[in-house]
Amino acid sequence: MRYEPSLDGLRALAVSVVVLYHFHTPAIRGGWIGVDVFFVLSGYLITSILAAEYRRTGTLDLKRFYWFRVLRLAPALFVVLAFVAVLAVRSTEHRAEHVYSIAASALYFMNWNAAFEWGSASLLGHTWSLSVEEQFYFLWPLIFMGAGKSRSFAKWTAVAVVGIAAWRIYLNQQGAPWLRTYYAGDTHSESLFAGCFLAFVMHSDFVKRASRYWIIPVVVLPAMAFTMSVKESSAQTWGISLASIMSAWLIASLTHDEKLKKLFSHPLMVYTGRISYGWYLWHVPIFLLLKYKIDPAQPLTLLFYPAMLIGSYMAAVLSYRYVEAPFIALKKRYPKANRGLVSQA
Repeated sequence: MRYEPSLDGLRALAVSVVVLYHFHTPAIRGGWIGVDVFFVLSGYLITSILAAEYRRTGTLDLKRFYWFRVLRLAPALFVVLAFVAVLAVRSTEHRAEHVYSIAASALYFMNWNAAFEWGSASLLGHTWSLSVEEQFYFLWPLIFMGAGKSRSFAKWTAVAVVGIAAWRIYLNQQGAPWLRTYYAGDTHSESLFAGCFLAFVMHSDFVKRASRYWIIPVVVLPAMAFTMSVKESSAQTWGISLASIMSAWLIASLTHDEKLKKLFSHPLMVYTGRISYGWYLWHVPIFLLLKYKIDPAQPLTLLFYPAMLIGSYMAAVLSYRYVEAPFIALKKRYPKANRGLVSQA
């Protein structure tokens, strides 16, 4: 599998929806679906990487896999954590909250912190999704290597998708708060495993036929983004499942349909997709910091949201250019890298 620009285009749309949602854009009630698009895409790409290596060598280089994940994700995150650490040093009123949130993010348990409300998220609550992904990245290669010879591996990923969805719905019906069912890894990793399943069946006749009807996910996903609040029971039950299915359907369509692929491969979309990780990391801290420093009575408040969009986007540009890209380049020094896939994951 070679690098596919349209998948970065999809990332651009997903992160844009999330940013607008976090900026309290009234029309984007269901911007949470952008995270599920990211989850499905991550599961698909990572599993494609692992499957390609396993077919080629009969094993997995776990050291390389984990090292590449560190190179891709850790540098940009730790720059943001350092930024919050500076704020903690300078703050007396919120120092403890900042320190706790830094620890929760750095150790990748912010998702469980949010699910059970253990402590303050400070400026880093959005890193819950990174925690879910990192926990997945740690466990999935080990599971894959242990069961990689099984011909029914694809079926087991489908079982995982159904099982996680059933568990989440059960908890919801038992009265669990939406925080528990949305943020916890045991209830919101369904989308990641949906991506895993897609990687195994991507070239099946069924998926190829389904990709012809790409208009369905193209309509359904925006409809969910405009209408479905994350706190609603419908979102916590079938909503997350529907977002996972539609995201997988759209990714499959981008792989098989040339017209749709071209539409999602606009240069600005592709570039925004490449810097989407930095944009996701920086938009919340910048937004929250400035939100509480601007007097709502001042006329400049009208410029606040456009300024936040531009400012956080520029922070992402700088993050990619000076932090992420140099570390990504280090992957090339590792021998036998499957770079076509790794560069996009």
